[in-house]
Amino acid sequence: MITNLHLPIMTQEILKQFKPAPGKVFLDATFGDGGHSQELLKKGATVIAFDQDIEAIDRGRARILETSPSLLPHLSLIHSSFTQLDAILSAQKVPSLDGALFDLGVSTHQLLEGSRGFSFNQEAPLDMRMDQQLGVTAADLINALGPKELTRLFQELSDEPFAPRIARAILKKRKELPITTTSQLAHLISAVKPKSRTHPATQVFQALRMAVNLEREAIQLALPQAVAHLKAAAPLAVISFHSVEDRLVKQTLHQLGQEGLLLHTNDKPLCPSEVEINNNPRARSAKLRISYRL
Repeated sequence: MITNLHLPIMTQEILKQFKPAPGKVFLDATFGDGGHSQELLKKGATVIAFDQDIEAIDRGRARILETSPSLLPHLSLIHSSFTQLDAILSAQKVPSLDGALFDLGVSTHQLLEGSRGFSFNQEAPLDMRMDQQLGVTAADLINALGPKELTRLFQELSDEPFAPRIARAILKKRKELPITTTSQLAHLISAVKPKSRTHPATQVFQALRMAVNLEREAIQLALPQAVAHLKAAAPLAVISFHSVEDRLVKQTLHQLGQEGLLLHTNDKPLCPSEVEINNNPRARSAKLRISYRL
């Protein structure tokens, strides 16, 4: 039995907008553990799913094989970054899409499994690569960047208010020995940053994950590509999990709206219901933005 699977977030809101049915084709640009894809497949739709994490693809395929094996023929799984979706969809002559979904962030399994270095609660190498073929790890950045570069990274990618202080502490520590594990970095940050409701290392880990995986650049590249493959009036749905990510999504969608490609970019994102948050606390920070192809 597959365990520690990521629960799909705001599924009912997405199904309401997508209206999946036999004959419709949807893009799941962030397959993860397959939860959203599975719900679309259950309604008879066809799903083309991307993920750069091969372990996530394997888990998601196993999930569907275990619970709904008859759905697999209607699912195409592609091991690739969603930055390549235009080239791949065009090469495979995929028809225009009836909807596209991006669920950004880290899956439950990636956080709980720990060995990839996404979580400050798990002792692991400071890696954070979604795709293990990427060359640069979080440890590489922590041990190579100067104080100004580290400060800018933490500020721009996570709004970290103590970025200069944390950067100075990192430089001081790495003169003694390289910072190579999640616990080393988490303890260092906890020692220089005041306690709060969230773990002191939350924002720095977020910034490093985004930098290692070039997430800012990927979002800016991929959303226009997805829009280009949508049918007229088809929905584009994007789920983000923190302010920097949501701000970037909002800006990109707004730009596409100004270019005459999208309609109805909601200024206020949809948020999970209280019931969903109670059932899945990881949903509490999720924000869903939906726009429509003109």
